Amino acid sequence: MASNRQPKHDYLKKLVGRDVSERSHRGSPRRRENFHKIIEVTKGQAQALNQYISNENKYYNIIVDILQPRLKNRPEFFSEISEQQIELFAKIAFHCFDVRTLAGKKSENTELPARLEPFRDILFGVHGDKERGLSDKLSVFYEGLGIPTTLWPFTREYMAAEMLDFCLKQSGTMSSGRTFLSNDDEADAYRTSPEVLEGASLMQKRHLQLSKKDVELKWNEEKEVTELTIPYLKTPLIIKNTNIAEQFQNWNLLIIHQDRNEVLLTNAVWEIDFKTTFNKYLFKYLDVINPNSKMKSRFVRGR
Repeated sequence: MASNRQPKHDYLKKLVGRDVSERSHRGSPRRRENFHKIIEVTKGQAQALNQYISNENKYYNIIVDILQPRLKNRPEFFSEISEQQIELFAKIAFHCFDVRTLAGKKSENTELPARLEPFRDILFGVHGDKERGLSDKLSVFYEGLGIPTTLWPFTREYMAAEMLDFCLKQSGTMSSGRTFLSNDDEADAYRTSPEVLEGASLMQKRHLQLSKKDVELKWNEEKEVTELTIPYLKTPLIIKNTNIAEQFQNWNLLIIHQDRNEVLLTNAVWEIDFKTTFNKYLFKYLDVINPNSKMKSRFVRGR
C-alpha cells in the first residue's frame, strides 16, 4: 500500500467560529469573500433547523468515534488502506449505508446504490474468481457510517472525506515523527505535536454547513429580499435588503446558526456565514470553545 500518500489539505489549528485562512491550492489563488447576514426564520423553520443541527452534530461524533481510536492507537492503519478504500469511506457516508447488510450475500445477486457500484469488488471481497466478502478490518471501519442519521447526503460525504483526510495527514506525523526520549524511557515524543479529532457537544457545535451547489438563491425584487432555499426546508429563508447572488458571488460554503452570544437559544437571532474555503466541510469549526464560558465565543469577540 502507498505509505507516502499526501493528503490533499493542510489543516489549521482548531477554529472557533472563524473562517478558514486562505491557502494555496494547486498554485491558484482564490478571492476571499466571507460575510455575515441575519436571516428571517419562522417558528416551524427554526424547529426543523434545530433538528438537523442535532443530526449534523450526531453524525460528526459518529465519525470521530470511528477515526480517533485508530488514529490514537494504530496510526499505521491509515497507510495500510488503499486509495479506493479511502474514497469508499465518504461514499458510504453519503448513503448512510450499513455494510453489515451485505454479510452472506453474493455480488451477482445484490444491487448497490449507484455511488457504491464502483466499489463492488471491495464490498464483496472479490479477488479474481474468488469472493470472500468484505474483510473484518474494513467491515468494522465502515459499519458505524451506516447508523441512521437524517442529514443532507453531501454533508455526510464531505464531512467524512475531510475528517478522514485529516487522519491520513496526522497518521503520517505519528508514524514518521517519533523519537525516543532516552534509552530507558519507553514513552514516545513527536518532533511535531500531532493533532487529534475531538467530539463536540451540541453547545459547542450547533450549526449546519451546506455547499453552495446545494442551495438556491433568488432575488425577490418586489419585496427586496433574497430568498435562500436549502434542502432541509420547503420554504425559503429570507435575507433582507441584499441581493446575495448579484453582490456576492465568490463564496462556496454557508453556515447556518443562531447568535453564538446567546445562552438561551429559544429566541436567539438566526444568522448565516458565507465563506470562501478550499475545504468542503469545516470540521474544526466550533460555535463555542467552552460551553461553560457564558457562551462568549471567539467568533463574537472577533467579529
